[in-house]
Amino acid sequence: MKPRVQGFALIEALVSLTLFSVGIVGLCAATLLAAKQNSQTRYRTVAQYYAAEIIGVASVDAANAACYTVPAGGGCTAGTGQAIATDWLKRVKGALPSDDQHAPSVVYDAITGNLTVTLQWKLAGEAQEKTYLSLTTWHNAVTTTNLK
Repeated sequence: MKPRVQGFALIEALVSLTLFSVGIVGLCAATLLAAKQNSQTRYRTVAQYYAAEIIGVASVDAANAACYTVPAGGGCTAGTGQAIATDWLKRVKGALPSDDQHAPSVVYDAITGNLTVTLQWKLAGEAQEKTYLSLTTWHNAVTTTNLK
């Protein structure tokens, strides 16, 4: 008769519990990554919406495209355009987390007719990162259209 081995079921249970724990930790990490990506996608969509909005308004009033620049530039003869741009700027600042150094800009080149919208934002909790390109993690959305 063979002697019985005691404790084998306990070792089996510990191994299976360890594998299960590793799987749960991986699932949690994947969920956190998906939530962060969802937040980034939301802000990118908001940025594209606001860029398309100011480009659309300036396209309708292309003769006064210089009035839709942010910050306000010279050469504007229609106060309505600048008022629309100022309101747009307030709404963008409320929708995208940014600071004064990375303020939204709308630039019109009268020679080429290009209107360029640049929006930058940084998500809350994103730490400063040292990379070979820059020292911060700022997200950018740059949209250019020709109004001529």
